[in-house]
Amino acid sequence: MNRLTKRFLYLTFLAALAPFFEPIGSSQDTTGRITGMVYDQSGAVIAGAHITVTDVATQISRRTTSDSAGFYQVLLLPIGNYTVSVDHRGFKSVTTANIKLEINQTLKIDLRMEVGSTTDTVTVESNTGTVETINPTLGSTVSDRAVQDMPLNGRNALDLVALQPGVFPADNPGNGQGNLGTTLAFSVGRGRSDSNTFVLDGGLNNDLLTNGVVYNPNPDSIQEFKVLTSDFTAEYGRSAGGIITEVTKSGTNAFHGSAYDFVRNTLLDANNFFSNLEGDPRQVLHRNQYGGTVGGPIKKDKLFFFSRLPEAAAKRASGRSGGHFTHPRRASGQFLGLAESDRRCQFSASQSILSVQPISRRARNHRPNED
Repeated sequence: MNRLTKRFLYLTFLAALAPFFEPIGSSQDTTGRITGMVYDQSGAVIAGAHITVTDVATQISRRTTSDSAGFYQVLLLPIGNYTVSVDHRGFKSVTTANIKLEINQTLKIDLRMEVGSTTDTVTVESNTGTVETINPTLGSTVSDRAVQDMPLNGRNALDLVALQPGVFPADNPGNGQGNLGTTLAFSVGRGRSDSNTFVLDGGLNNDLLTNGVVYNPNPDSIQEFKVLTSDFTAEYGRSAGGIITEVTKSGTNAFHGSAYDFVRNTLLDANNFFSNLEGDPRQVLHRNQYGGTVGGPIKKDKLFFFSRLPEAAAKRASGRSGGHFTHPRRASGQFLGLAESDRRCQFSASQSILSVQPISRRARNHRPNED
């Protein structure tokens, strides 16, 4: 294989991978950051301290050093649980307990070191509060536990958006979110229902025609999603409505997964009020939504995988969906006096409906009898 052929194959390979690597500058923020100060016992700042931020699930670490003012920060951290440790010559090492980092969150963790040997370690059990004091963006987070525990008719996790503060049902389900496989449409902060931005793992997830969502992962593969309502930071601002940011699960050092089958069956359903009123049997409804997820390490502490098995839905339904005229006099356009005798008629006796126009009657007579 000559040099030119090798170069061609190499460029072809890079071109095939290009769609999977979106530039950071054009993506939306689905990560978080940890920042803070390093002090000694007297409250003086410590410069040059070595800070290590470690992901508990994958044991991947990021390192930085405090500056001359004792300040440090670690940016673009994937959401999850972290520990923060600091060491400096002449001081005991300090390590925090597990701290959860959410989407678009800035955790401020100040570290206080004591004089002693670096071989001694001080563990800080509690260090941070839950109030956001740095990032001005307003929003609320839905964790994977809430996504899995809340009842979802149709397995659409975005239905939970309507439970968040500042989100209101919209009257136009045909716009924006109406193409999600659900009749739900929502307005964030009283904005237009088709002015919301959907972000999935940092990439724009809006349909270019309807501005609705393009890909909606099943609830078992969602790690967390957040609804941002106002005061967006610089990386946002595409739309006038809200921003719905979803992050899918990833692999860890431990194998984990799930399998599920959500069932609806006629044998488990009661008959509805109107079918009982008409003496009709229960409508037949058999629905199964099944699938699964699996994730784990490829190379421990280095490379991981997570896969979602395709969710399949099997559904069979039958039953009467509407009413029909049952009285012979209706076929000839005679409605007067029928309201009291026929409970299926929606007209009241006080309404003045006397007859049908002759042209309409002739057209009706040419149609097959629907009774």
